[in-house]
Amino acid sequence: MTVQAQAIRDTITIAAGYAPYPMAVAMAEQFTQADKTRKTPNIQSTSPELAYKQFCAGDGPDTLDATVVLRPMTPAEEELCAKNDVKDFAKFKTGLTAIVLGFLGNPKDYPHLTRKELFLAMAKDIPDPQGGNKLIPNPYKTWKEINPAFPDTKIQIWNSTPVFAYYPVVLKQIMTVGCKQMPSLQALESTDPKAFEAACTTFRKDGHYNEYDSLDTVRAKLGDGIGIFSDAFANKFALNKLAIDDADPLPGSISHNVYPLISPLIIQVKKSHFKTVTGLKEYMTEALSDKAISHKGYLLEQGLVPLPAPELQKMRAELEALH
Repeated sequence: MTVQAQAIRDTITIAAGYAPYPMAVAMAEQFTQADKTRKTPNIQSTSPELAYKQFCAGDGPDTLDATVVLRPMTPAEEELCAKNDVKDFAKFKTGLTAIVLGFLGNPKDYPHLTRKELFLAMAKDIPDPQGGNKLIPNPYKTWKEINPAFPDTKIQIWNSTPVFAYYPVVLKQIMTVGCKQMPSLQALESTDPKAFEAACTTFRKDGHYNEYDSLDTVRAKLGDGIGIFSDAFANKFALNKLAIDDADPLPGSISHNVYPLISPLIIQVKKSHFKTVTGLKEYMTEALSDKAISHKGYLLEQGLVPLPAPELQKMRAELEALH
């Protein structure tokens, strides 16, 4: 059966990661409001792994049209797509989002907080503070023990489970970077890479570090702790945000890659579905519009930081060229 002869579907199907799900919904609302005859897109909130798994399941008209996720595909996910003949798709990086340290306290209580100090707060094993290269179970119970300038309060950090797209960002940009700032662990990277990875990416399990799998419940559990959240979540609940390595999560520091915890908003869409799914190209046009992702776009309220204008223009030209 040729593409032209295939049945036309009039409802767009999208899998969105948990964090960018509100952005995908906001774009869908604008899409349907612009033309009342359009069907509301079916948007599923799921993990990035499941979103890409569904996307790579096949290319037929009954398969998923697009994903909205805060990370690119892994090599394994690319292999799955290739295996299932999902090869002809477009990828659009439509903006940047920040991952923040949100809490209810005063940011001035944690002056010049570094990634090394965050590693010391979250790691299972650390180099003995008394000296030497030996790793010992993390002895730090309060922030003041890590840095005398910090408050004498219990270390209590909430991070997401691996189902959230920003979990690997925390591993790479906080844990591993902070780990490398300790000479004995940095040396381990070349002498014993497996031991280095284990030391740098294993979280403590003694009650000072916890993980959440639902944004609906973690706010109530936060208490005096510090949570690792999307910028939009921190804004929604009026949480204060901590600077990391003297960089605040502000649009300028995010767009210029000064702030260290950044994720791209990536939309992937199957090119063949533009012919078989009514409204798909119009949805993508909305997703790349100034109204959505410019410096005055409605997605700014969801925590999106716009890309430079030339990058946006290039993406729009790529979309326009698709048929």
